Amino acid sequence: DLLHVPYSGVSPSLVALGANDVQLSSASEVTIAPFVQSGRVRPLAVAGESRLASYPNVPTTKEEGFPYAQMSIWYAIFAPAGIPREIASKIESDVRAVLNDPDFARKQITSKGLTPVAGDPAQLRLAIESETAILLDMIKAAGITPE
Repeated sequence: DLLHVPYSGVSPSLVALGANDVQLSSASEVTIAPFVQSGRVRPLAVAGESRLASYPNVPTTKEEGFPYAQMSIWYAIFAPAGIPREIASKIESDVRAVLNDPDFARKQITSKGLTPVAGDPAQLRLAIESETAILLDMIKAAGITPE
């Protein structure tokens, strides 16, 4: 059994984890690194599709038998539905150029434990639909209903 203990942010929750006030928490690769390096916490699993280069011996939740226990953070740029296609294409092209710039990616994305993905609108739509289906399954399995 797990008991959710609310904290005002990830930092206080990790301090509590390091002090053994709580026995489990989740955090990003970059946020947890100092706690792992100090030996105060030990990573148990990566809640993603693949193992992390920084923790190659830490299995994924899928490898541990929990394929549904995935966490992802993604960012996307949205515009009003009626935006002219040529403007949307220009924005898409400019964003793709920035994300594909190795210096920008290193300083602003990969250094924070993230992976840049310069996808197109169709890929984003599929990702949203896939994630929505997973979340709906989880909501149904938990018996959550609107109030």
